[in-house]
Amino acid sequence: MFSATWPKEIQALASRFCCIDPIHIKIGDQQGHDGFTVNENITQKIHVIDDFKKKRAHFQQLLISLVHDNGKKPLKIIIFCKTKRGCDNLEKTLKWDKDLQNAIPYESCAIHGDKEQWERDGIYSNFKKPITNKTNILIATDVASRGLDVKDITVVINYDMPMSGFDNYVHRIGRTGRAGAKGIAHSYIVPSEDKSMVGPLIALLKKTN
Repeated sequence: MFSATWPKEIQALASRFCCIDPIHIKIGDQQGHDGFTVNENITQKIHVIDDFKKKRAHFQQLLISLVHDNGKKPLKIIIFCKTKRGCDNLEKTLKWDKDLQNAIPYESCAIHGDKEQWERDGIYSNFKKPITNKTNILIATDVASRGLDVKDITVVINYDMPMSGFDNYVHRIGRTGRAGAKGIAHSYIVPSEDKSMVGPLIALLKKTN
């Protein structure tokens, strides 16, 4: 059995399937906040903004600058929102924003728990395909934070921080920087909403230099 984390819920689930005393092998240390650690190949950038319009404007400029800084080569980007509605709204914004469409060539699609399984499978399949001439953007809830193994995701953007569980942040940014590659994670902190994340985040940033 394999698990990216080992919380009590997963321990209880594992014990139901193990009929003899299992051997527990853990890769990584137990230090830091709740034992979390992050690949140091992932550059974590934090943006503290407490105004929705400023956040949206900053996000749009961020997308443009990411493509520009990459020499206008196509990128594979995953954007996390905290709610299904947030994913759908952001997808509509990206598809109808003329400034973005004029500045960068891209395709975007939202995925969340309200999508049928066949829809999610199709979206994942398209997202996994090799990058061609467009930046490929996946907008997702935490349904895509675990178990999504796409090796060429260059950038992760936490448009919203997770509603609960700091481990979700760790899993989200772990979608990039895989198999020895470099990655970048941009995260938006809203002080009025994300206070519980600040302490663990600071500790993690210090730990991963």
